Amino acid sequence: MWMFRNQFSTVSTSEHKLSYCPPAETDLSSSKKLVVVVYNSLGWKRSDVIRFPVVSEIIAVYDSNGKEVEYQLLPIVNDAIALRNYYTSAYTGKSPSSTPKYSLAFTTSVTPLGFTTYVISQQHLSTFE
Repeated sequence: MWMFRNQFSTVSTSEHKLSYCPPAETDLSSSKKLVVVVYNSLGWKRSDVIRFPVVSEIIAVYDSNGKEVEYQLLPIVNDAIALRNYYTSAYTGKSPSSTPKYSLAFTTSVTPLGFTTYVISQQHLSTFE
């Protein structure tokens, strides 16, 4: 269900599933946005939880209609980061340039042989007077 055009790597060990996704690990401040395209190659509707590493906790997830999507930020423990960095270096031949602090998780539902798009950007905080 993922489509990051060869920029997303998943390394599985016997006990952990580790993710390395440089576009998702970009600082989304200064009006940067990350577009996530979720593709369903199956002939039936599929719903699942999308999960990948992010650097900032001040983010928001929007669907293709601009409606905010409910999500969770799960803290990544230091042991998992060390293991991720080790396997990323072994798999890609280079060390990650940033270290994610959270794992972003949200539910998606995709039609058969279809796709849906999400936009992840910095959350706009409103100020109270």
